[in-house]
Amino acid sequence: MQQQVEAKPHVLLVEDEPLVNLMMSEALAEAGFEVCAVANATEAMAHLVVDERFDVMFTDVHMPDMKGTDLARLAHRLQPGMRIVYTSGGVLSAADKLPDSTFVPKPYEPWQVCALLTRVVGRA
Repeated sequence: MQQQVEAKPHVLLVEDEPLVNLMMSEALAEAGFEVCAVANATEAMAHLVVDERFDVMFTDVHMPDMKGTDLARLAHRLQPGMRIVYTSGGVLSAADKLPDSTFVPKPYEPWQVCALLTRVVGRA
């Protein structure tokens, strides 16, 4: 009898702060996610355009090469079913957010983000 293995949800983590990126990568992997961690929007787009499929993108809003909100709009065009979760130490206006996206203010605890992403991808 062959045992069916449930696929791990695939998350694209876009965070330009190296320590936060590492901390969240580890926390998400421990929480059962397959993680693709990148440091900026340019790296994220490289993964999106080669048709790597993601269930959710967790992106910082303020990055040096592109705003996370602009990245989310481009990503949504490439992968319309992918969920978007933004994070920032500042305020995110409703006009900047994509519909059905979620916002997590910084600072946050990694377990809070893991629990949120689990709910967002429908595994809770």
